[in-house]
Amino acid sequence: MKRVAFENQRLGKARGAARAGLLTAFALALAGCAVGPKFESPEAPKADRYGAAPAPAQVGDASVPGGGVQQIQPGQAVPEKWWTAFGSEELDKRVDEALAHSPSVEAARASLKQSEELLRASKGAWFPAADAAAGVSRQKQSVATGGAGTPFTL
Repeated sequence: MKRVAFENQRLGKARGAARAGLLTAFALALAGCAVGPKFESPEAPKADRYGAAPAPAQVGDASVPGGGVQQIQPGQAVPEKWWTAFGSEELDKRVDEALAHSPSVEAARASLKQSEELLRASKGAWFPAADAAAGVSRQKQSVATGGAGTPFTL
């Protein structure tokens, strides 16, 4: 009887400690949400460029074929096939090949849906399963055996 009382006392202390830990975590989570009554979002920085000095109008000269002085044109749209500006047939071929073998948005959505369905199917293993079966059989016993499986003798 003393052992049962001791076990109950020990479990009560463990439950109390767990409850206190949960309450503390909950209180800290709520306190983290509070910023203060007079909080104001700071203004976004007023910057018109990335560096301290404005960008130069042109950038260095590379001494390679097609590597002349680069002109910086702010506000210009970047072409859709920007890599063609390098004039490299090898680069064009590789980019075209990569784009041809890249999955489309529809293929990515189908793959995501398949993964979600597989996940749902695998979660079924965590739920209890029940199985039932029923059957009927009939057996005729011989009178000579006495119904007990042994021959009847006098």
